[in-house]
Amino acid sequence: MQRKRSVTLFASVLFLIAGCSGGEPAAEVAETAQESASDSVEATTTTSPFSTTTTTTTVPPSYLPLLEEPPPFEEVTLVTEDGLELYAKYWPGGPIAVLAGHDFHTASDAADGNNPRSSESELWWTGVIADAGYTVLSPDYRGHGQSPENPSIKNSPVDLKAAYEFLLAEGYETIVMAGMVGSGTAAVVLDAEDPEVEFAGIAMIWSAPQEIGLDAQRVLYGIDAPIYLVSFQNPRLERWAKLMSDEIDHLYDLVVYSPPPNGTAFTDVYGEEFVGRLVDFIDYAGTA
Repeated sequence: MQRKRSVTLFASVLFLIAGCSGGEPAAEVAETAQESASDSVEATTTTSPFSTTTTTTTVPPSYLPLLEEPPPFEEVTLVTEDGLELYAKYWPGGPIAVLAGHDFHTASDAADGNNPRSSESELWWTGVIADAGYTVLSPDYRGHGQSPENPSIKNSPVDLKAAYEFLLAEGYETIVMAGMVGSGTAAVVLDAEDPEVEFAGIAMIWSAPQEIGLDAQRVLYGIDAPIYLVSFQNPRLERWAKLMSDEIDHLYDLVVYSPPPNGTAFTDVYGEEFVGRLVDFIDYAGTA
């Protein structure tokens, strides 16, 4: 398999939130960030795994330094049940495998100048996880990045299933899902509705209860795997997180990040903490 070097992309999470399906308009997100610029930077989180009481934590989070460049990866092909060949970045590593899902395209992405959603746009955190020794598979959904066809949020569980089966075929039995925005929603639907899929844990990062053709809120209750919710101080995202946390049987944690100062990228303020907390969850879910 061909190995390829790639540079790290540092995408602004404010743009990611503004561009997600059903998300707040960019002006509203910017206004929220500006209003909170003078606030102390903190994250709101549950006090312990499987607790639904949201408080401000006094336990310091783990931090992992971001990388100037991700480690070398393999370029692999995933075959879906409907015959599509999808592109993916693959870092073989330790026995815990992480399936990393990017957000979906929106109609306003090109007009707003936002980076296209793909495995490339997630390198700032997938590369760190791979460098920490975990196995990581980061696919391009259909119609995204280097994968063919038109984008289809409704068919994203089919694409995730192909990635899951690839990891199984590679010998990995412990697979943790880390899904940005719509990917987290799709992972919950796949886990709940497909008896052949059983994630060891699911991180829903700025995810919505519903996406086009997907209803995670309806199936959240009863999922055996721990679920980690990452949210943002934004009325709609916080409402989503509250709705989902009320339905989750095994809530590992809920972290709500306050907006960074206006004009400052999320990764500059929270990047190392975000990845550190995510790795803590991966380690917990993979060894529970």
